[in-house]
Amino acid sequence: MKNILFHTIILSTIISNSLFSLDNFYDDKKRGWFYYEKMPIQKEKKKKEEKKPKEPIVFTQISQIPLNSLNSLTAQEFRQAFELAKDTAVMNPTQENVLAVQIMNNFMSNNASEFTSSWQKNLLDKNNLIIADTPTTTFESNQIKKEKKAKEKAFFENSELNYFVFYDKVDDKLLNIKRLISTMPYQVPTKYINILEYPNMKKEYNLEHFPSIYAITPTQKKRISNGNLLTQDLIIYFTMFQLDKDKKEINNE
Repeated sequence: MKNILFHTIILSTIISNSLFSLDNFYDDKKRGWFYYEKMPIQKEKKKKEEKKPKEPIVFTQISQIPLNSLNSLTAQEFRQAFELAKDTAVMNPTQENVLAVQIMNNFMSNNASEFTSSWQKNLLDKNNLIIADTPTTTFESNQIKKEKKAKEKAFFENSELNYFVFYDKVDDKLLNIKRLISTMPYQVPTKYINILEYPNMKKEYNLEHFPSIYAITPTQKKRISNGNLLTQDLIIYFTMFQLDKDKKEINNE
């Protein structure tokens, strides 16, 4: 008898809990068409696969180096490939091996030239950049430097060049520019212009910072300083960079 009573109590409890759950289900008005609703199945969260960093390519033969698409390599890969090419060419100087070194050297030199060109443009356009010296790369040799000096001499001796130095006050920066220009190995006629006396020239020459130096020829006027602190080498470099660049563009047209 006791067993029957005990089982009856257990069964009543189960039925009561089930009805309570159903009552809660039917009372939830936000869940429409509850009769057909299926119980949600919890999906397991997928773990994101961690991307492994790409391993650099290690070349073991010159034939593996993509000479026609060197810009597809990383700097690390290019350095390793170039060292391999040089070592191979020295030990086995066939025409093909040496050509590979020449192609890579030419690619490297062109990139260095573009780097220097962008460096100069930023210094001319951005007044807040600090100028320490002429930008150089490890690819420059003493022979190249000698050739540059010879080119400088020929340029200044055969150009009708003048400097216009615009200033708004006499300060240490202006005095330093006077000293640098007057002691240059190439004498260039220079005119110092107080912008307060000639305010219309500020718009004509697009002047923002002072002192500002312009290189003037019968056909060109190019800014070579925008209030930056300069060295004598940089005055020479910027002058040739601005005027020579335009000569090349004219010749290419």
